[in-house]
Amino acid sequence: MLKVLIIDDSRMFRRVLKKIVGEHFEVIAEAADGNEGFDKFQEAKPDLTLLDITMPNCDGRECLEKIIESQPESKVIMITGIDNEETALECLRLGAAGYINKNTINVSCPEARKKTLEDIQSLLGGCE
Repeated sequence: MLKVLIIDDSRMFRRVLKKIVGEHFEVIAEAADGNEGFDKFQEAKPDLTLLDITMPNCDGRECLEKIIESQPESKVIMITGIDNEETALECLRLGAAGYINKNTINVSCPEARKKTLEDIQSLLGGCE
């Protein structure tokens, strides 16, 4: 089972993600900003990091750069409300495995939960 780190400044959204991905993955740590997230990344050694972009102190792009610099083979999926192709491409250039729009994620809708999991698995090449 893949070990997952969730980095997002919204406690509520971390709970939503944890509920959705916890159905198939083991959520081993959470963080509220990029600095805390990078520290948790180094401690927890996750197989997958789900990373928001807009956060205080250290945003997701900066955190992504630190993660990829420290462990280039890391799997990081950006999960954000920013629906902008330029931002998505920038994150991919920085080393993200993919990009999922937060607006498509809904814990109360079984189809949306399933789609989120399918999107994550697809971005990881189908591994679980």
